[in-house]
Amino acid sequence: MNAPTDAGPTGGQEPPEVPAGDDTTRARILRTATRLFATHGYEATGIRQIGREVGISSSVLYHYVGSKEDLLLGIMTEDLTFVVDKTRKMLELCDNPVDEVAGLVRAQIMIDVFKRPSSLVVDSEIRSIPQHRRAEIIGLRDEVEEFWKKAIADGIREGAFRHPHPSLARLAILGLATGVQNWYTTSGPLSLQEVCGSHALSAVRLLTGQPGVDAETESRILNHAIADEWAIVTSEEVSGA
Repeated sequence: MNAPTDAGPTGGQEPPEVPAGDDTTRARILRTATRLFATHGYEATGIRQIGREVGISSSVLYHYVGSKEDLLLGIMTEDLTFVVDKTRKMLELCDNPVDEVAGLVRAQIMIDVFKRPSSLVVDSEIRSIPQHRRAEIIGLRDEVEEFWKKAIADGIREGAFRHPHPSLARLAILGLATGVQNWYTTSGPLSLQEVCGSHALSAVRLLTGQPGVDAETESRILNHAIADEWAIVTSEEVSGA
């Protein structure tokens, strides 16, 4: 059991209040379905169960979200649109490939922690969407992947990164970052800022091909204050939503 700590998600800095969110019937359906899909799985969750927890009949639920498949597609589209928008905004705070990779790691971790149930659904239930309906989901995932490919390619071109297999490095870093949602808790010994800093530094070290980086870069990554980025993640505004 992790020891409790008073450090908040941003490492002692008070994060912005998480918005309560939309309380329309459709929004409540999406939130409830997301929680149930993340907890029990898509196949094991029935429409009646979702409706019962929201407090509406199955016919009313169908009116708002269509079929169960439509509901899952809506959850995944909304989540990935959020990821693309927030990641793009966080990258605008960076001005070189090293900082971009570190920023991408922080973005992945913070978004997954903030949107944990929907992130889990997106990661585990793509197989439940029929092939002919996956185009938009895959397109949004490709947008996120392009952020990573560009940052790493720019770093290699500028001589900052030297990894012989950039694609393998990218997959390894993504695995490291996305895994945080499976174990991170605010009651653990590390703040979210410390977790982000440690994982971002590991990513940069992997790409440079060196066990260490210069002291200035290491300090910048480890001590990077995430309050501004956390504010972006927790903001209700999503461009194009």
